[in-house]
Amino acid sequence: MKTPGKMWFALLPVVIWAMTHMGWLAAPVYAASSPSLGSAVSYSVIAGSAVTNTGTTTISGDVGISPGTTPPNYTGFGSVTLGGTIHDADTQADSAQTDRGTAYSALAAQGCDTDYGAVITDLAGKNLVPGVYCSDAFLLTGTLTLNGGPTDVWIFKAASSLTTTGSTANVVFSGGGNACNVWWYVPSTASLDAGSSLVGTIIADTSVTLATGASLDGRAFAHTAEVTLDGNSITGSTCNIPASASSPESDSNQSSGSVEGDSVCTATDIKTVPIIIDTKRLSPTSVSVNWGPYEGIDTFVVEYGLADGKWDYNTKVTGFSTNLNDLPANQPIWIHVAATDNCAIGQYSAAVVAGNSPGMPDTGFAPKSTFPWLPILSLGLVVSALFFLTHQIKRLVTFKR
Repeated sequence: MKTPGKMWFALLPVVIWAMTHMGWLAAPVYAASSPSLGSAVSYSVIAGSAVTNTGTTTISGDVGISPGTTPPNYTGFGSVTLGGTIHDADTQADSAQTDRGTAYSALAAQGCDTDYGAVITDLAGKNLVPGVYCSDAFLLTGTLTLNGGPTDVWIFKAASSLTTTGSTANVVFSGGGNACNVWWYVPSTASLDAGSSLVGTIIADTSVTLATGASLDGRAFAHTAEVTLDGNSITGSTCNIPASASSPESDSNQSSGSVEGDSVCTATDIKTVPIIIDTKRLSPTSVSVNWGPYEGIDTFVVEYGLADGKWDYNTKVTGFSTNLNDLPANQPIWIHVAATDNCAIGQYSAAVVAGNSPGMPDTGFAPKSTFPWLPILSLGLVVSALFFLTHQIKRLVTFKR
């Protein structure tokens, strides 16, 4: 007669299969996604009340103040080398501030891949893969390494503040990462210490302060208060385009400086709306998807997940097809595709579930039926296995008596 231990061992594969397919062993997966900046994309600095500068400062893009008060709401710009235009309490600044708020909300809505908890997290010495990192506050006292490629995204979501301390505080890439895809979500204040450097877009709800000699490869956006500068360098990142592509408009509330380097990229009106034309199952954990071709654009963002609107994963693709790998085994995969020009993302295609559209081979369990057959079947298998095991144990106990 089999011992209980041997019976458990025999039933273990059944229990694991059922738990896996019921999602009991599946960990949640999130995808860091860069938000659209809309009309704010050409701005290096946005403030709510004022922008003040001391010393020689370089700003590669536009500067906006909104709502501000009666112009001028900026001081010390006689020593600023400006690669864009100042929009001071005008309609352009209002639009940029609104789109800053939209991007802020989009960052807030993204779930945490890594949550450090209610602590002040020093990022110095960390080597971080793409993802969404959350903490009560972020501190940087040394070198932070971001390990990923040019299309990967890092989001740092603080519950309060962001602070860099000391001139050794800096961020480096390992693998060709892009400062365009680094985001700092700050509900209160962001402060960069003297001589420190940071990459990415800071979107603060209150204020941003750069102490003497601090540099930022990205953007400094504040909502309600001011942006304070002191002999700094705020440069566009690797998605830059020539400054000549910036808006040439001017009015009484605008001023321009000399062009120094490149301006941040300006989004175009992307009219291409892709249509997914084919997909197929390659293995239990991978599918292929095809769309296009389309003339004049060859870069796309593919979002996909286990339900329509639940886009757990994303990837950037050059071309008109890709393979999606490392998926939950034999599950329905919803997919949609949008064109991108590296500054903005166009309208997404209609979402399809691979295997549930004409001409698309089955990729899993089609979600047309809302009745939970699989969980019920899996639960039945588990209950049956436990019942069988209990019965056998009782028989063994009775036999020994």
